[in-house]
Amino acid sequence: MIVLSWNCRGLGHTRAVPNLRELVKTRRPTVVFLSETLVHSNKIEEIRISLGVDGAYSIDCEGRSGGIAVLWRYSNMCTILNYSRNHIDVKVSESGQEDWRLTGFYGFPETTRCRQSWALIRELPDLSTLPWYMIGDFNDILNQHEKRGLINRPEWMIRGFRDIITESDLHDIPLKGHPFTWERCRGQMYSVEEELD
Repeated sequence: MIVLSWNCRGLGHTRAVPNLRELVKTRRPTVVFLSETLVHSNKIEEIRISLGVDGAYSIDCEGRSGGIAVLWRYSNMCTILNYSRNHIDVKVSESGQEDWRLTGFYGFPETTRCRQSWALIRELPDLSTLPWYMIGDFNDILNQHEKRGLINRPEWMIRGFRDIITESDLHDIPLKGHPFTWERCRGQMYSVEEELD
């Protein structure tokens, strides 16, 4: 099974849906989690049809921020367990395999709301006893080396996020390839790159 997580920074952008189609065509994921969609469920339904997948569930954006969605290839593969503005929790059923749980997570991007994201992460382990994977964009980092730019992330934030990950018994899957998953102002003097997933 291949699971794809992508912060699309808005599916209303001209290239976003064609880029998603290309990702799905080349990677052939069985489940796709999208964060920061910036669209409503009717657009996700259009995208589901255009990708040729059987299932989708989405949480609408609020104003000009947020929006998350999970899409899956086969009709009875995923069952929604719970959700919020920041996560969608599904039970994944594969023929001949033990059921497992997948949580797509999108942390608040505002640093002033990081504790709200952490509180949600703290609650999630107790919601199911199924084997569990959590993917997405946490909008947080575990170490200073996960950021390149002018201003370091405050140590209290790194410590706080690391503590929540440890308390929740989550383990970071090492990233292969380019070490950063998010960037701003590429090629400029004030560019910033971070490993947020």
